[in-house]
Amino acid sequence: MNAHITTPRTVSAATIARTAVLALALINQILSAAGKPVPDAEFERLRKSVK
Repeated sequence: MNAHITTPRTVSAATIARTAVLALALINQILSAAGKPVPDAEFERLRKSVK
């Protein structure tokens, strides 16, 4: 029998940021496919907040 050793796992801020960007990209793809693109002003605000 193998004993399972559990260790606490931490999630880095970079992983959370990548996940958030991926979620935004997927939402953008869905909206674009539905014919409802994200307004340019909103995109610019998001882009500036990431820098």
